[in-house]
Amino acid sequence: MKKNLLTVLLFLPLSVMAGPYSPGDPVVGNLYNEGAKMAEAGDPESAALLWLEYAESLEEPDFVLGHDFIRLVTEYRLRKHYEKASELYFWSLSTTNIEEEEKKRLHEELFFIDPMLGQREKRRLERMIDEGNPEIFSFLRTFWQERSLLPGDLYNERLLEHFERVNHAIRNYQTTSGTLFDDRGKTYIRFGEPFRTRSGIFMFNPGFVNYLITTRIDDGGSPGSGAFESAVGSAVYMNTYYRVRDYHTYPSYEVWVYEGLSEGRDNVIYIFGNRYGGADMNLMRSVDDFIPSAAFSMTDRNSPVTFAIFSEGAGAAAEVGGGQDVDRTNIFQEMQQGGSSRIEIITPALILQMMYYRQLASLDFYFGNQYEEMLDRYMNTSIPLSRSLSRQFQQTSSARLLEAQAQAPEQRSAAETVLFDIAPAAFPYLFYDDELNPYFKIFFEEEVESAIAYEELRKVDDLDAIRYEEYEITRTILLRNRGGEQSGIVRASSPVLKDPAAEAIAQNVIRVPVQEGMHQFEVYSELHNGSSEDGISEQSTLRASLKGFGRQAARELREPGEHNGLFISDVIFGYHDPEAENSDLFKIAHDGRIDAEEGIMFYYEAYNLPQDSDGLYSFTLTYRILRERSGLGRIFGSRYTGETSMTISNSSGIPRFAQLLEIVSEELQPGSYLLELSISSDESSPAIYQSAHPFSIAPR
Repeated sequence: MKKNLLTVLLFLPLSVMAGPYSPGDPVVGNLYNEGAKMAEAGDPESAALLWLEYAESLEEPDFVLGHDFIRLVTEYRLRKHYEKASELYFWSLSTTNIEEEEKKRLHEELFFIDPMLGQREKRRLERMIDEGNPEIFSFLRTFWQERSLLPGDLYNERLLEHFERVNHAIRNYQTTSGTLFDDRGKTYIRFGEPFRTRSGIFMFNPGFVNYLITTRIDDGGSPGSGAFESAVGSAVYMNTYYRVRDYHTYPSYEVWVYEGLSEGRDNVIYIFGNRYGGADMNLMRSVDDFIPSAAFSMTDRNSPVTFAIFSEGAGAAAEVGGGQDVDRTNIFQEMQQGGSSRIEIITPALILQMMYYRQLASLDFYFGNQYEEMLDRYMNTSIPLSRSLSRQFQQTSSARLLEAQAQAPEQRSAAETVLFDIAPAAFPYLFYDDELNPYFKIFFEEEVESAIAYEELRKVDDLDAIRYEEYEITRTILLRNRGGEQSGIVRASSPVLKDPAAEAIAQNVIRVPVQEGMHQFEVYSELHNGSSEDGISEQSTLRASLKGFGRQAARELREPGEHNGLFISDVIFGYHDPEAENSDLFKIAHDGRIDAEEGIMFYYEAYNLPQDSDGLYSFTLTYRILRERSGLGRIFGSRYTGETSMTISNSSGIPRFAQLLEIVSEELQPGSYLLELSISSDESSPAIYQSAHPFSIAPR
């Protein structure tokens, strides 16, 4: 299919438009340039294959190739090359070479991510490119890694989505000013397709304008009006009407509404347009920006009527605009000062505001609400109109729109709206290995049932046919230092179905060794269907197997303390899961909340155990359950009161011991409790270690 010449030029690699690219080896360079010719001829698949062959022959990374290849495959949606495009792009960022061709592409990339940058940062990056500073490549690597939906995956779906959006913006939002796209393109690159849109031209509605003006101004036809008053009223009405019409320029508009883009209650709305027609659409602060500034003025230019008093004394003539001749007398002002209540001043902008907002009232609550507020205030004829009322409406409308926009994120991937949120929750517990090196056991919980049921019921309308065993969860833990920089990454996969016979402490857990400087962790969970086809989805830049996703925001990890003698790990609370096939299965209560009438269970590990005369490592554990007193009880006694206790003797062949204990809790009433642990070398010896752990009993 023959493409439009302009489109072809826009999407050709810059090297083709600027001349042949010369990467060094003439033979290798020919491969690149042959690919560029194929792209120009409308054969992107052959171009992609030639460039991949060129990439295989390279010993050093080539940013020109990485940039051009990803633009090519995303423009033509060659999805089978998306994974390779991501790999090649990040490999190309390993270069330190910045010649003229690299600078051209770097400036282009900077233009593409401009909507996601602050002005100060943009200027800093422009200087880096102009100076040939290779740190610009490190910036781009970090920029895209931090925005990836799946940071542990080498395939960066957000990067590919970005270039798809760039190509869409160039195709659909071209400008006449020489830039690749207008403000709509910048917004599209940030957020993708809006939830709903409306575009058109603000029309002039003479009937509605007449209705508004006559609500406040007598048009001269009212019974009982004197001849002079009727003449003035008629002139005021006509002049106001024609002033409104003069300021209406039939502006073009396009409104984008994004739902769920921010945590605020209002949708995020972007208004684009221009006052005089044309293809270029600029971002507007509000609908009021379509109204000429002069229409808000209450100077003589918008005086509803001025009568000229001629020296001959020959009558009076109504004028559309207030004159500046000192011999002119504003009859309207004189009547206002004289107490006439039948004529009121109305700025043309006020009528235009209501007319424009009315045309958008059904699009979103914001427009409907603003219109109703304006109309209610205007129709309340018992309150005189303020001369600044139109400006007040303009300010409140703009402020509300800008406030909602300010709550929008820097960018959003469409994947966040098409994937099920499996809402991962991660819970870290501190343990130690045989060499007493600290590590965290990070347990995971996800909500995967709805995502799996949805996918399976799309295939077969039978709940019994759902195949949970075909799914697995891939979990990624990003570790960060105190400065917020990434210090490590841990990634692991496990099947969705748990082994009913397995212990809870071995399920859905990732072991993370404590590293120096490790301060925070954030969690990403992916739900994959193993039976799905490999590769990239036809509907998005996501992997075809990905069916659900979730993220837990960064949380702090506590630092391990210094230990010389006996000590224990964190305590994990739990209880028997009555809904499990195996009723003895230990279900972890990460929040320390135990259902009433369920046996309380807790797991711990003890380290540096004392050795007895027989060479065994023995100790005695005493636990006590204390209940928190009520407010009145605290006044007259201690905070806690004893409920139950038990002493257990243990021994081990190594100085490390793990134990899972169950406490009968049928008699414990709902409330807050404290588990006190005391460890001694034997029952008659004083305690060498003590700790307290709060938990609660919840009513069933």
